[in-house]
Amino acid sequence: MLNAPNLPRVYTSPSGEYLLLLDPIYYPSLEEMGGPMHKLAGMRVNPRLNYYHGQRGSTSPRLVRIEDGKTTMLDFPKDKEVVGVRWTADGQRFAMMVKNSDHIGLWTGNVNGELKQMKDIAVNPLLGSGMSWMPDQKRLMVYRIPERGT
Repeated sequence: MLNAPNLPRVYTSPSGEYLLLLDPIYYPSLEEMGGPMHKLAGMRVNPRLNYYHGQRGSTSPRLVRIEDGKTTMLDFPKDKEVVGVRWTADGQRFAMMVKNSDHIGLWTGNVNGELKQMKDIAVNPLLGSGMSWMPDQKRLMVYRIPERGT
């Protein structure tokens, strides 16, 4: 019973035509819990990621068309975790914040199953949502972390 599969996290498109399903990861690894952590304004922050310490994401993103139940697996690395999703207003595209080893990255996708990693972007989700679609629904506003010094 303890190892039974968990129910997926569900992100419904605003149009109601698609579901983006993700398998949650509930327990952080010992490596993550033993990693760096700063207490900041009532939060525990992982300074390497600029993200909440010990908070886990989800894996195995897949799209389900509600009309016929057709499932499309997205080509997404197994070692990455999705920590946030935003759909466009028309429900045809989405953006995902993805946990990497040293930052929170950004990926975009569409209902055709295409997925693209945005290079050289580190998102700061500590100041709100981290990203949102602009009114034209073609561009993203991203709370970005500038390049850090060494």
